[in-house]
Amino acid sequence: MEKARRAAIIIVASSGIGEALARVLNDKGWRLGLAARRLDKLNELASQLSPTVATACIDVSQAGAVTKMEALAAILGGADLIIISAGTGYLNPELDHTLDRETVSVNVVGLMEMASGAIH
Repeated sequence: MEKARRAAIIIVASSGIGEALARVLNDKGWRLGLAARRLDKLNELASQLSPTVATACIDVSQAGAVTKMEALAAILGGADLIIISAGTGYLNPELDHTLDRETVSVNVVGLMEMASGAIH
């Protein structure tokens, strides 16, 4: 009996650490669900990986992100690993609260919602 391939979801796989992890896991035979808000970059990456890679346009700071992540997990039939590599930050010497709110929205609320969705 063949061992089932493991499945991973990578939130923000369009660049940086998320992209690198997608390439490594793909090479190791994992089934992948990749998400990012920059769908053009995500699709470019997916075209270089296994044809079974599933993608989703997800902005962790927006309403509905959890539902989209859960739908991506459903496509894979669940996930053994979920990597949340979303993050943002600014040098902010003027203490502009707009920038601070965006940082908290992505780095705190986005992480919390993606982690909560992963548990479900």
